[in-house]
Parts: sequence; C-alpha cells; structure tokens
Amino acid sequence: MAISPTLLVLDLYNQSKLELWRSAASGLAYGPEGARALVQAGLHAVLACLRTEAATPKLLLDFFGCPQGPLGPQLRLVGSLLLDQDPQLGWTVVKAAYYHRWLELTGPSAADAVPRP
Repeated sequence: MAISPTLLVLDLYNQSKLELWRSAASGLAYGPEGARALVQAGLHAVLACLRTEAATPKLLLDFFGCPQGPLGPQLRLVGSLLLDQDPQLGWTVVKAAYYHRWLELTGPSAADAVPRP
C-alpha cells in the first residue's frame, strides 16, 4: 500500500537523497545505458532485494545511508553484472532502483514520475 506523500516530512538531507535517486532513474529511463540488458538485470535484482528488506520509506532512506547494510552488497552485485567497466553506472543503477522502490512505497506523483521498469 502506498503511503500518502503528504504524510512524509523529509529533512533536507533526505530530500537530497530522493532527488539523487530521481535523477538517476530519469537518466536511465531516457539514456542509452538504460536499454542494456545487464543494466536492467541489475536494477531488477536490487529492486527485488529492496522489496524484501525495505518495507517503509524510512527504512529505504536509512539503508541508502548505511554502507554496512544492503547498499554494499547491492553495489557489488551490480558491479559484477557490469564487469566493473563503469563504476558510475553501477551507482546510477542502484540509485534508480532505490527511486523505483520509493515510488512503490509512496506512490508516484505527476511531478516526479518516471517510466517504471
């Protein structure tokens, strides 16, 4: 069930995280890298992981700021799929997955919706 965005009050730090995720998701949705099969596989793998581990928006925000949590293994997984050719792309894939999970938890709004995987 989506949580009403009006119930979420984000501080500046978490607003910045959300904007970072949104930007990554938009870049993958509209850029050439997003069409690569292994990029999509990485995004879906991280998204599946987040579906089991991040049941609330707060947990999702906390996980992204905690490298000893699921973020480290997620980055390693995506890096192994992309053969570590472009570390920045690996980060972009993970950030996009976090944004897609955010949309699943909170519901998309017209202002920040991007195509979903």
